[in-house]
Amino acid sequence: MAKLEPLPAIKPAVKPVAKPHKAKNPKPHPTPKLAAPPPAIPPEPNLPAEPAAPVAESAPPVAETPTPVAEKPAEPVPVAAPAHPLPKHAQMTFLAYKGTRFQIGEARHRLEIGDDHSYTLQVGINTTGLASLFKTFEMNQQSSGTVGAQGLQPDEFSENRLTAKGKQELTAHFDWTNKQLEFSSGNHTPLPEQTQDML
Repeated sequence: MAKLEPLPAIKPAVKPVAKPHKAKNPKPHPTPKLAAPPPAIPPEPNLPAEPAAPVAESAPPVAETPTPVAEKPAEPVPVAAPAHPLPKHAQMTFLAYKGTRFQIGEARHRLEIGDDHSYTLQVGINTTGLASLFKTFEMNQQSSGTVGAQGLQPDEFSENRLTAKGKQELTAHFDWTNKQLEFSSGNHTPLPEQTQDML
């Protein structure tokens, strides 16, 4: 029977605060130079002896500098919440039917995780009932490896099939040091760095 264990509560991920971008100060446009200043008007002799107020000279027109438009702050990059931890033990059984009541097969998935972060995954598939009399099929797959930050990292894989034609076996070894996947047939292929167990 399946046993469900409560998962520990996950703390919400803290989103980084985006720093507002400072707008670049635009370069001031050069002020156009005038050919000569306008001539000064001499004071009239009939004015009282009060100090003359300074005459405001018209300043040359200054080109208006455009007001910098504040850029929108960059959208914060969403932070992925940490994944729920995997249960130490799990088993699922699936039944296959033809029609509504005629069972023809079943599949069992089992996961075991050790305290040392090792894991074993097992899958068993077989025909059942009357269907097994007409077509015998049984397949067992097993993989084992390490539970890491990237997920399930396999070290070994094996598959055994029993059909009407006989028994077939296949094994594979994941050589992480040399980044090679080695098959029991002698073949090998490059092993991508973040390969995960898909069993």
